[in-house]
Amino acid sequence: MKALVIAAGEGTRLWPLTTVLPKAFLPVGGRPVSRYIVERLARQGFKEIVFCINKHFETQFKDYFEDGSRFGVNIEYSSSEVPMGTAGEIVNAKKFIDGPFIMHYGDELTFVNLRELADMHLKRKAIATLALVTGIPIEVGVVALNSDDTVKGFIEKPPLDKYTWAGIAAMDEEILNFMKKDEDLASVVFPRLIKSGKKILAYKSDARWLDIGSISHWKIADKLAAEGSLK
Repeated sequence: MKALVIAAGEGTRLWPLTTVLPKAFLPVGGRPVSRYIVERLARQGFKEIVFCINKHFETQFKDYFEDGSRFGVNIEYSSSEVPMGTAGEIVNAKKFIDGPFIMHYGDELTFVNLRELADMHLKRKAIATLALVTGIPIEVGVVALNSDDTVKGFIEKPPLDKYTWAGIAAMDEEILNFMKKDEDLASVVFPRLIKSGKKILAYKSDARWLDIGSISHWKIADKLAAEGSLK
């Protein structure tokens, strides 16, 4: 099963850093975040990887990863002239897709078991199987109220107790029929699939998940890397 790593976003939350570096190249423990993703994919048996990238940063990706052989994988590149939305980048890479595939956002670090995700998807035959995580630290504090609307207390940046999509999914090739360029997966494509009666499964995980597009998560990841806990 191939893996598509979506790494073509503009990284606006991290400007001006992302004017010179693609978000997937932000350093975590002195190494690009995308390298952790490639190495994790390789360890879990995904040897065919396609990077979906912005042409503006194509040279950086190809100079660093080359053909992927030094990481024990084969890497190909799908370049777009401008960001095309998460679904659009997959549509743009359709010539590389020849069956079920893993999709992984290029700015997220997680310990989700990708092999289990893929096996569940193949066994239960859904059009998409989404990796869901919980316990994500949120950016703001929460106010607890009594029934009469008096303030009971404050909870400083509690972990989210609801499942959140981790930006990782196993997908069937059929999903391309429900995607268009410049569309977003979560807000447009997945609702379209549900409305069409297509089965989307949830693979629930209690694994740690970090969004490197967030400064606070980036700092956590850098600390974990320094401690040797991010492998």
